[in-house]
Amino acid sequence: MRYPFNIKISILGLQHTNAAQVLSDFITLIRQKYEVEVVSEITCNCAHSQAEVTLAVPFAERETIRIDFNIFASEFDTLHPAETTSYFKLESA
Repeated sequence: MRYPFNIKISILGLQHTNAAQVLSDFITLIRQKYEVEVVSEITCNCAHSQAEVTLAVPFAERETIRIDFNIFASEFDTLHPAETTSYFKLESA
């Protein structure tokens, strides 16, 4: 089933943690609460500590998913204080 709203999630600048694994963890988390479809698989540029994925989500849930992402990013920062250069981004795709 194709959802009408696509979002692109990016994580940049992780020095000690695999960015693709962090994205995978977030996808697992939101799949427990929402029906989402992976539009493009996680791509990773390990040389630049960067990973991104595009998801299709229900239009009605887009802002709730954005809030969940912000909470996830905040909790990540708390649990991984060595990742001082991490940058989490969610945008319309």
